Amino acid sequence: MHAVGLLLPEMMQAHDRQAFEIYAYDFSPEDGTPHRAQLKQAFDHVRPIHGLSDRQVAEQVLQDEIDVLIDLHGLSSGARPGIFALHPAPLQGTYLGYIGTTAMPWFDFVVADRHVFHDDLPTYFSEKKALLVDGSFIPLAPRQSVAVDITRESVGLPANAFVMASFGNTYKLNADMFDAWLSVLQAHPSAVLWLMDDNADTTRHLKNHAAARHIDLQRLVFSPRVGHDVFRARLGLADVFLDTYPYNCGSTSKDVIDAGVPLVTLRGKSMVSRMGASLLTTLELPQLIAHDMAQYKDIVLQLAQGTLQVDIKAQAKKHLPQAVTRMVRSLEHGLQELHASKTKE
Repeated sequence: MHAVGLLLPEMMQAHDRQAFEIYAYDFSPEDGTPHRAQLKQAFDHVRPIHGLSDRQVAEQVLQDEIDVLIDLHGLSSGARPGIFALHPAPLQGTYLGYIGTTAMPWFDFVVADRHVFHDDLPTYFSEKKALLVDGSFIPLAPRQSVAVDITRESVGLPANAFVMASFGNTYKLNADMFDAWLSVLQAHPSAVLWLMDDNADTTRHLKNHAAARHIDLQRLVFSPRVGHDVFRARLGLADVFLDTYPYNCGSTSKDVIDAGVPLVTLRGKSMVSRMGASLLTTLELPQLIAHDMAQYKDIVLQLAQGTLQVDIKAQAKKHLPQAVTRMVRSLEHGLQELHASKTKE
């Protein structure tokens, strides 16, 4: 039940099993969830490596004769870069778990797309190649709605308010972005801001910041973390989802799209500041992509005032059924080309 794990099942299931055999080297927690069981079933082989040293894992990879080894962890907490440092596979890459360069010399490539990996980025990447997939590098696939009975009243939201939600990790918040949200509250009297009550210190600081700008604190609603099904159902109560900047939401934005809620994002120069734009461009919704903070606020206000109408559900229905297949076929083609090139060196 991790941001990466939640995105993977449909992508793994879409691989061409006539051409590819998929191994998982697993050291994630055994949480006993149905999602973990589904994820494990999406691979041809699952190798539990919780108790193995880096060298023992590398030896297992060699024994399995792996052609391409892809790291889904990057530099996030609990990573095991020592496995890749031993270079057990002829071609090694990084994908999804860390959105940017790892600065690790043993990675040959990074998986991205043309929206997040623009022409100025290669200079800043230690990975020698960028494998650019069709559509968004974040797997997009239709997902069943969840049967959870939830109302605005049950989470403390006013029934008739324009609800602006942002449930990204609180470490992604900064003063400029929060001030932009508060300015929308000041400009639109019926709007409320719905945030995650992640920890007492953060919530207190956000309330103090809002109070210093003369915002009625009743217009800020905080909700605690919940299980993923409840979280997905809760998203549907919002009128707009406010993406963070410069670190966009990734897996959460996919949940927002599934909920049929407009996502407003601000596009920057880095991969992490272009994830929202990648998703929205794939859905043909460029009108929700801002290029500066003033445009970001304007788009949100247009949605609040009803002068901008966006049918996320219709665009998702149009594009999602084929999106993950297109992306996976593009990935497979790129891997085959990189592997053929590598074996000739």
